[in-house]
Amino acid sequence: MYSPLPANGEVKCLILYPLCNVKVESTLCFKNGLSILDSNDLQFWKSYSNQFVDASLFNLSTGNLLYNPNKLLGFPEGVTSWISYEYKGSTVQIKKLVPVEIRTLVSVLICLLQKNKTFSILKSSRLEDDYILYFPDRSTPTGFGLTYTQLTPIFPSLIEPICIPCHIFSEVDRWYNAMLLSDIHLRNRMRVAAFTLPDAIISTGLDRLLKFFMIVDALFGVNGVVGKSFKAGIKLALNNEDHLINDKANRLYKLRCDVAHGDIIFVDEWEGYESYISTFKSDPIDDMLTIVLNSILNYFDIAPGHLQSWEKTDRKKYKKTFNLIEY
Repeated sequence: MYSPLPANGEVKCLILYPLCNVKVESTLCFKNGLSILDSNDLQFWKSYSNQFVDASLFNLSTGNLLYNPNKLLGFPEGVTSWISYEYKGSTVQIKKLVPVEIRTLVSVLICLLQKNKTFSILKSSRLEDDYILYFPDRSTPTGFGLTYTQLTPIFPSLIEPICIPCHIFSEVDRWYNAMLLSDIHLRNRMRVAAFTLPDAIISTGLDRLLKFFMIVDALFGVNGVVGKSFKAGIKLALNNEDHLINDKANRLYKLRCDVAHGDIIFVDEWEGYESYISTFKSDPIDDMLTIVLNSILNYFDIAPGHLQSWEKTDRKKYKKTFNLIEY
């Protein structure tokens, strides 16, 4: 019933990723082939039926094909919307690069939802595996149809259902417009950060902190001036609003080094932990969360000047990665 994609040649696919307990006011489409579908939007779903194999037979709400009452293996309960993505490429490209694009959209949604206090990501977790569905184009040779692969979790599970208002998607659209206008170097950095954020959100303690530091390094770090560029990135993310910004940046970089070099295992055992909380009235993990979210949301506004100030490397090397995805 579930067939692999062709091993050779290009194939156009419709890819679906399930979102549990996430309602949208209406189906919304973005300029880069990504959309978010309401599970009950049957009219919109019908538009795919003549284009992709098995699409007309798949029930978005129940997770099964009409000729087979059994749900897909591991199909989660409470799927109320889907991220969809139309992509054309080799099977290797599809399996390799599409999850990166889905993680990018999920990361932007997480940042905006937290910014708008739509839900608390600090209380979310995700233990079970996720999966992605692939519906090949009808021009694909006979014998190929719906297939799916399991993958590590992307979107955090939610304690309570949420509804994403339309204005959030307007902000998502603006973010993608800014990304598309940026150069490949910035987009590559962002893809590394966005790929890492979902894992950071469902992690705890030292694991979460490590991933937060990795994100800041990916976005702002420059070889040869790692410390200076890391601290400068923190200041940009916090918009210099904190009058103790220099002190906070220095301490967070010290924590980053102590964690990265294996000097501590538990954050609350860091020698500067109590002093940090006493000085800033906040926890370093909470502050790093704020820094990461602000960095991703505002990156294409704040990063160009930052990187031009610090980088002296030949940027041609950055064109070797991720350039298979073109909009």
